[in-house]
Amino acid sequence: FITAVSFPLSRLVRNRPEELGLLPDGQQGQPVRNFNESNFSADELEGYTWQEAIKQRSFWFISLGHGCSSIVSTAVMVHLGLMLDDRGYSLQTISAVVATYTGTNAAFLVIGGYIGDRIPIRFAAFGFSSIQAVALLILLVSNSVSMVFLFSVVLGVGFGGRNIFWQESFCSHFGYFNGPNEYFALLCAIVRWVC
Repeated sequence: FITAVSFPLSRLVRNRPEELGLLPDGQQGQPVRNFNESNFSADELEGYTWQEAIKQRSFWFISLGHGCSSIVSTAVMVHLGLMLDDRGYSLQTISAVVATYTGTNAAFLVIGGYIGDRIPIRFAAFGFSSIQAVALLILLVSNSVSMVFLFSVVLGVGFGGRNIFWQESFCSHFGYFNGPNEYFALLCAIVRWVC
């Protein structure tokens, strides 16, 4: 089912606001009716190359912020089942908690994008990251099923809402990446530098 639905939905995704007749945030002028790369000069289409981007401090701060937040969520989700099992919860309850987190996360990918279109990305990302931190505090003090489900909902809100800003943060600072190849080269450069 997911494979059958994914391809038609992927046709709805646009990589640039110009494809919808819009302009990027903060730019003035008339929107372009039909997006065609021949309508733009090379300077208008290009941002930083991945080699230039990794030399910027802001690139590493954005990467560090996203990485720390993602590590926390990943670590929690890897260990959540075992932790709840140790606290005496049934496997059905644990699976319901994970399903609640996942569903809330999916919904807040869309809601986070909506909010990010209306307020500055840095404020939205900070707000959702703060919600994610509150979820961890709830998990620490949870002593009932309702508290665990509250944690699940709050973590889904925080991580789902914040996760949408990862690529947008890079695009707003460094321009658009030219498709999957440029993005993959950027990720390889990060891994190579870290390792």
